[in-house]
Amino acid sequence: DHVLAPVEVELEKREDQILSQFWTILKYTGARPSEISMLLANEVHVDTNMPYLEIKRRVGHRLKNQYSIRDLPLTKTPLAAVKARLQMALANGDNHLFEKFVGINGASNLSMQLNGVIDKYTSEKRHTVYSLRHNHEDWCRERLPENIEVRNAIHGRTYSQGETARYGSVKLEWMYAGMVKING
Repeated sequence: DHVLAPVEVELEKREDQILSQFWTILKYTGARPSEISMLLANEVHVDTNMPYLEIKRRVGHRLKNQYSIRDLPLTKTPLAAVKARLQMALANGDNHLFEKFVGINGASNLSMQLNGVIDKYTSEKRHTVYSLRHNHEDWCRERLPENIEVRNAIHGRTYSQGETARYGSVKLEWMYAGMVKING
């Protein structure tokens, strides 16, 4: 918290809110930075009773594993950031939500910029933009201790072990209910 708070204050003060929006989406979804930085505008579904991001493989967008393919529900705070970013992307005629960071070294540049802000407020080298994913995992364990399968589905991990890992999937409704418990 002693690092997150000043980073967020600095990001919110910037005229261009792209880094703040990216940060907010990562913080409240637990997604991998590469999953969010490469999102296409048509993979964002906000006009539904359960808004979500469609994380999927496609040309130019590899994913870590088969479980990374998922619909990632959005609660109030990340939804506001996604809507603001989507509005800007559509106004500019961009295909990607974060068009500015698409292409060779685009995602790395995005992480470097955010890590530069983080470095101003901590000397701990383990504090990076990817730490937001670890923070979200901690919140999941704390606020959703009873359902490891939903927690793993939210983060794009194997749902369960053994025989049950082969059957079915975790429904968007279950993931959304989990995100509401996690994010409030």
